Amino acid sequence: MSQLKLLWSMQQHDRRLAQLIQKLKEIENEKKMDDLIVKLRQVEYDVTNKKTRKEVNELKIQRSNSKLEQILFKLNDIEGKLYDGSISDLKQLTYMNKEAQDTKKEFIKLEKEILILMEETEKLGQELMEVVDIYNKLKEEKDNNMKECESVSSQIKLEIKKEKIIISKISSRLSEDLRKKYTTLKASKGKVLAQVYDGKCNGCHMTIPLFIMSKLKNKDEITYCDNCGRILYYKES
Repeated sequence: MSQLKLLWSMQQHDRRLAQLIQKLKEIENEKKMDDLIVKLRQVEYDVTNKKTRKEVNELKIQRSNSKLEQILFKLNDIEGKLYDGSISDLKQLTYMNKEAQDTKKEFIKLEKEILILMEETEKLGQELMEVVDIYNKLKEEKDNNMKECESVSSQIKLEIKKEKIIISKISSRLSEDLRKKYTTLKASKGKVLAQVYDGKCNGCHMTIPLFIMSKLKNKDEITYCDNCGRILYYKES
């Protein structure tokens, strides 16, 4: 293979390598995955919040029930003394009667508070089940995406490795001067070789003189564009 064709082949593999590296970066920085992780964290916070509120409510209900039992015991004790005929003092009876009424009110009030807490806790339990379900689905989606990304990423890394080996082999077959020229042109212009279409340089779109066109068609010599300085590459269509 001529030095010109080797250069052209190296540029093709260089492009392929650049595309693969870019694709790998896009996969590693994929926005979709970032959005999913943010959403998952938000739902995770929601799960923790509802779970904590439910546990606090359950503890409150437990304490309130204990207090309710104490109030009921106190009420039974007062009513027992009121109606067993052991107290005949009117003033004391009036006082105990009022104490019984106050205790009943306290009992009813606490009973209502417990009912409200139980309703709220039941609602929190349902909401918790719903957000846990959402969390599990999001986590499954994230895990699947991670596996898919890792699989694609591994494949691309393998292709990158292959392209580097090919480029290295091609480079070793080029003369030292051409290797340096290729590196310099790549750094300054990005594209080292410009294909010739319709008698024009594809790098700068300037018309190629006829004598150069003739040279390109008949010989595989290294020829530069007079305008942009790129190496011209002509291929019969």
